[in-house]
Amino acid sequence: MSLPLAHREVFPQAIYFLQDESGEIIAYRSESLDEVRGEAKLAFLAKNTDLYTEAESELDIQPRSLLAQPQIIPTHIKDGRLRLSLVWGEITNSVTGYRLMKRTYGRTCKNQNCSNYKKPLEGKTCSQCKRPIYSAEVTNLQSEVVFEEPYITKYQAPCVLVEFNEGLQTAITTEVNRCKKEIMQCYGEYRDIPEQFKALWTSASHFTALHSIQHQIVKAVPLVVLSSSLDVDGIVMEKEGKTTGYFYDTSEGGNGAAEAIFHQLSRFAAKAYALAVECDCEGGCPRCLHSPGCPQKNLGLHKDVGLFLLDAISQNNS
Repeated sequence: MSLPLAHREVFPQAIYFLQDESGEIIAYRSESLDEVRGEAKLAFLAKNTDLYTEAESELDIQPRSLLAQPQIIPTHIKDGRLRLSLVWGEITNSVTGYRLMKRTYGRTCKNQNCSNYKKPLEGKTCSQCKRPIYSAEVTNLQSEVVFEEPYITKYQAPCVLVEFNEGLQTAITTEVNRCKKEIMQCYGEYRDIPEQFKALWTSASHFTALHSIQHQIVKAVPLVVLSSSLDVDGIVMEKEGKTTGYFYDTSEGGNGAAEAIFHQLSRFAAKAYALAVECDCEGGCPRCLHSPGCPQKNLGLHKDVGLFLLDAISQNNS
């Protein structure tokens, strides 16, 4: 894995999960991370554990110069367009510490917008949002560690800035509202909606759409060019009410993956659509949507919203 990903996933004391040949999830604990040798040593922890670690990390991209003239990508949506800019950017990854968490089963608040969400509670209603509490998975903070020296990687590489125009933003909002209405008709009340669909209520519609297609396109990279899905990643930023995103190469100087996306977005979208639509999962899974190394912890993802946007883009694939 890349060094930034190693900082997030196998820092000393990190719990790292792998799937064995039989499909069973095995947990390992990182004993050391040697950046010079590019080696992490992990020891077997357990086959079944309710413990996991969450890295406290940040990723920032600062554009330095323009590498090509921006281009407008049309879609089959009336007045819906994307603007792509290929820039030379500085990517900074910082991992400042981690939290050791434990999963248990108990009574908790299921309102994702509440500060008591997934925290152990007593009584019949949440002390913060006053909603009824229910039996569900509860996460307990076991310990919180701040590194004396944060793990920082900084490098420069090509990045693709992605922006939606107003017509596409409107179409995305309409599609998200349609999906929410359909889900509510199936499950009746918000509290009964499966967690995998609740991103539609807890994240902005434009964030969900852009973040979802980033994940889906990254997974399709090996189907278009001679690169790995680990060669490129994506991040969504929300500043001053505007949602933008970047695809960025994950190695110093770049490897060509982000540049290929800039020049062939419609082709990448078509391959990503074919890969995701053929997956038999309902709301998204590690094969078609989720990524263990996501810098934004897989927040705000929705398979069908991503498919909607990929379809709109890929219709222009020549």
